[in-house]
Amino acid sequence: SWDNTPRRQNHSNVFEYARPGAYQAWLEAVLEETHEQNFGEERIVFINAWNEWGGGKHLEPDKRYGHGFLEATRNARDAWLLKREQVLS
Repeated sequence: SWDNTPRRQNHSNVFEYARPGAYQAWLEAVLEETHEQNFGEERIVFINAWNEWGGGKHLEPDKRYGHGFLEATRNARDAWLLKREQVLS
């Protein structure tokens, strides 16, 4: 989930039902899109605020999903690297 209402008040965004699997699928798509649409040093994906507990969005281990979001980050990276390897071979 994500809720930045405390910081943005009437201009906030609220997203519910975040799950590691959905996050992984999204990150895989972002990695692919970044690779396809950018070149050289412009091919970068920046993860901002991995411990944004106040907004309800964090990648750090928690009681509900354990290391799920960190593992999803690693899995998305690994899947993308494997795909790139297969394209090159």
